[in-house]
Amino acid sequence: MAGAGSHRPCTPTCKCGVGLHKMGFLIDEAGEGAVAMMRTIKQALDPHNIMNPGKVFAA
Repeated sequence: MAGAGSHRPCTPTCKCGVGLHKMGFLIDEAGEGAVAMMRTIKQALDPHNIMNPGKVFAA
């Protein structure tokens, strides 16, 4: 399903979270800039990577 609906305004992750099996599609769906911002926010809020390590972004 991920990638199949990329022409639609809503993505499969917008309501359900990313999930481990969709990690590879995050850049395609959100864009590199958005993912970089997400990583920056995650690092600021969790500098020791103790909240869900490796669940959205690989360590």
